[in-house]
Amino acid sequence: AMTAGGEYQPAPQTAPYANPPAYTGPPAYGNSDPHGQQPQQQPGYGATPMTEQDHGTTIHIHHQDDEQQQALLLNVVFLVVGLFCCPVWLAGCLYKDHKDETVRTLAKLNILLFGLVTALFVCIFGCTFLAFLVWVVILIIFAIIAAIGAS
Repeated sequence: AMTAGGEYQPAPQTAPYANPPAYTGPPAYGNSDPHGQQPQQQPGYGATPMTEQDHGTTIHIHHQDDEQQQALLLNVVFLVVGLFCCPVWLAGCLYKDHKDETVRTLAKLNILLFGLVTALFVCIFGCTFLAFLVWVVILIIFAIIAAIGAS
């Protein structure tokens, strides 16, 4: 636009939004927003565009990466296989400092079960061995008494 003095002055530009909404990503389920309205899909773009109704809506999507899922699955496998072969529970030591709390908890459970079964094993077989030694000592004492009595 020209002014009265003949100088050129550009026209003021207006933004489509005074405060444009921040893009928070696609909705968690399907292509509908929380208000039940279907947003229009722009051709050539895979992401769902934001609409004015979406302003202020934040969608949180919980996602575990593949490494966490693999660690969780391995700990469950260790737990189940350990029921049949107890030393497998000791493999939980590999994940006791993992960043995921569920994986750490399962790892500690595996280690705890290994410790309990090991303590039980030691007690049972220790007591059995001790009983066997007492039986052998008593048998030797009776054999000595029988040998003295026979002479």
